[in-house]
This record gives sequence, C-alpha cells and structure tokens, in this order.
Amino acid sequence: MDGLISELMKTKSAPGDYTGADGLLYCGKCRTPKQMRLDYNPATGKDDPTVVPVACRCQQEEGRAADERDKRERFEARMKNLNTSGITCPGSLRHTFADDDGQRPEITAACKRYVEYWDEMAEKNVGILFYGTVGAGKTFYASCIANALLKRQVTAAATSFPRLLNLLQGTQDKQKLLDSLARYKLLIIDDLGVERDSTFGLEQIFNVVDARSHAHLPVIVTTNLSMEELKNPSSVQYGRIYDRVLEMCQVPLKLTGDSRRHENAESVRKWAQKILLG
Repeated sequence: MDGLISELMKTKSAPGDYTGADGLLYCGKCRTPKQMRLDYNPATGKDDPTVVPVACRCQQEEGRAADERDKRERFEARMKNLNTSGITCPGSLRHTFADDDGQRPEITAACKRYVEYWDEMAEKNVGILFYGTVGAGKTFYASCIANALLKRQVTAAATSFPRLLNLLQGTQDKQKLLDSLARYKLLIIDDLGVERDSTFGLEQIFNVVDARSHAHLPVIVTTNLSMEELKNPSSVQYGRIYDRVLEMCQVPLKLTGDSRRHENAESVRKWAQKILLG
C-alpha cells in the first residue's frame, strides 16, 4: 500500500513543464502549479514536509470537460430509452430558437425567459398555453423551449392529445401509461380540442392532464381553440379538461396571423418548381 501511495505521489511532467522559483513543477501550457507542499508525508504518515502532485488549470478543465461529456452521454442514453415508450411524436422537436425568424419578438422573449427561469418554473409548476389560429407557430415555440431544456439536460418530450388517447385505448394498463408521463420534467401536448368527442375519450384526456397536475410537473399545451371557447366549454366534460388546463398553464400566449406552414409550403413549392421545371 505504501508503495502504491508513493507511486501516486510522483508528478508526471510533460514537454514544456518547468520548475518555478518556489521549486515546484509548473505546467508549460497554463503556467499553473502541478505540485504543492504538504507538512506531512502521506506515504508514511510522518510529519515530514513533502511535495505531492496536483492538477494544473488545464488538467482541471480537461477533467471537467470529460465529466460533462460523460454526463451528456448518460442523459442522451436515458432520453433514448424514454423515447422508446411511444409517447413522443416522431420529429416533433425539430425546431430551436436558432430557427426563429423574429416575427414575434415578445413571444420569443417570453419563451427564452421560461427556459432561463426553468428551475423556478418547475418548482412552482408553471405551464404555458399556446393558443390561436392554425399554423401561427404554437408548436414551433413549444419545440424551441423543449430543445433548449434538453440542451440543459432536462427531460422533455412532445406528444399530442390524439396520440395519447390512441395509446390509452390500446393498453390494458392505463394507469401505468399515465404514471410514465411523470418521467419527463416537461411535457408538451399538442392539439387540445381535436380529440374524439366521446365520453371515454374525454375522460382519458382529463386523466392525462390530471396526472401531470398530481405529479406537480409542468405542461405546455397548444390548441387552436380561442380563449372564449376554453372559458365557455360546450359540455361539462370539456369544462373539466379546460379548467384543469387553464389552472396548470398559468401563462397564456396568443398566436395569430397567417399560417407559417402555408408560407413555408409555398416557398418550398416555388423552389421545387424552379429546380425541376426550370
């Protein structure tokens, strides 16, 4: 054991390293010490002043970078495993703030602040409701938030109410599926209001929202419904759902205007015709 400790106490030098005026070895790259003095000898335990190795600044930075890479890889592996459940919609999180065209700076700013203050938002279970006209960018902004949080290694996923309803109809253990939603710190659920109008369907949609509420986990919901429709539902069943959504999504953000999807499709159409037809 003493031999092992003595071996560990040896300082490894690299080309460019030098001895400073204090007699300690310094790194030739970052110019910080690779050694320090102790007033005892760790190998013998005696009160004998000894020089031992320490990590210089660049070695510390390399260690932190390696730790961060390992942490990132473990997070990505975890997300890959979570996404095998079928809950997430393929390709739903393809947008980031880098894709923002700046047409709605107030919405962009609100979304970025949500990410910036995520810890507080999560603690207080603050959600966002994106509502308004079709194709105005509701899913886009929700995707930007989720990807920014994923970059911070926060478990986030995007799904839709119709998809969740299909999953619930196809499983024998509905509670297990509902409980699995809690594995995501943030859940985005698209298309509130397009679910099938049946007693079973509406009950399951309520259960989805209620599960997030009981787990005290934030949710971001998108809908083409107006605030008037949300506050004045057509039935008691819809009223239960909308009340719970408005309770959990304390920040309603309205998006209106021309459909960006139509604009993008038109742009692609013109480009394709130019390439293919000349």
